[in-house]
Amino acid sequence: MLGAALGLAGGYSLNKAQIAKPHVIKDQFEFKDWTLAKTVATTVATTTAVITLGHVLGRKELHVPPYHPYTDTIGGLLMGAGMYVTGSSPGTVLAQIGAGSRRALVVAAGGLAGAFTYGIFWPSIRGSSIGLRTGFSTMQGWLGVPYTYLAIPLAVAAAGVAYTLHQAQPEEEKVDMDPTALIGKEHWSSITNGLFTGLLQVPAYFILDTTLGTSSAYATLAGAFAKIIGMNTMYFEAHTTPYDWWQVAFDVSMIVGSSLAQSQKKISVYPKESLDFKNASVAFLGGFALVFGSRMANSSVEGHALSGIPQLAISSFAVSTCIMVGGWVTAGVMKAFKGDL
Repeated sequence: MLGAALGLAGGYSLNKAQIAKPHVIKDQFEFKDWTLAKTVATTVATTTAVITLGHVLGRKELHVPPYHPYTDTIGGLLMGAGMYVTGSSPGTVLAQIGAGSRRALVVAAGGLAGAFTYGIFWPSIRGSSIGLRTGFSTMQGWLGVPYTYLAIPLAVAAAGVAYTLHQAQPEEEKVDMDPTALIGKEHWSSITNGLFTGLLQVPAYFILDTTLGTSSAYATLAGAFAKIIGMNTMYFEAHTTPYDWWQVAFDVSMIVGSSLAQSQKKISVYPKESLDFKNASVAFLGGFALVFGSRMANSSVEGHALSGIPQLAISSFAVSTCIMVGGWVTAGVMKAFKGDL
């Protein structure tokens, strides 16, 4: 039930924020719009503060997967390419579905296909040389210092980045955390959305002993399908335990939450959305790359950027960098070939 409640709030927030719009994500990779960067920086600062509080209160560190140089790099590059092509991520696509996007449904379908394909080939990928992993998981473990020594500077730096970008690119929507006022607004500022998303980590971290992410649900649904058709693997078995279904509830509730937010708006976000064969094919392949890359890198864009970095996960710093590079390169290639997809 808590996972569903968090998903409802997360989907509502994403719809209210501008980052649920595909062009905002694409414009970030083209350096035209910094809304996404402001939201991510604010969320990182808030989430880092939440986890720091947990450490001060004596909570144990959550499990962080070790850094896999090859799969994390490839996975991050695939996610970046998929983000630019689709204008979404494994999480924002759910908000787009709730807002009425038909193209987002195709992206999500491609994502499920990507999760299924990765699950089938997982033994070969992890068993090969590209499955090599290091012995380090976190920056504090690598450097041998307490978490708070690195987390506090990170939170301050992230907040500084968010403030600087907010000053450089002001928004019409003011930063507001009054619940009554927020519900009545059609749009939230990127700073407000980042603060709200970061605060959603409080129940996730202190009650569910986890942090927020979205792509594991794709693996759970793909695993359930694999069992039905008799193609179960160890990977699918590991992702279809009773505990794993909380994130499915989280993801489905994100769609519902976004739909509720959309019902408060006077106009559709996608009034002239085209879905011919070319657009549908690109959306499907982009969604495939998004989730296949997410599974290869052990977490989604949201999981790495919004949850992994605040935990000082080495893999999340590496993957997030590769996501940016993958998106920038894809944007440059498509612009060079005039591939406005």
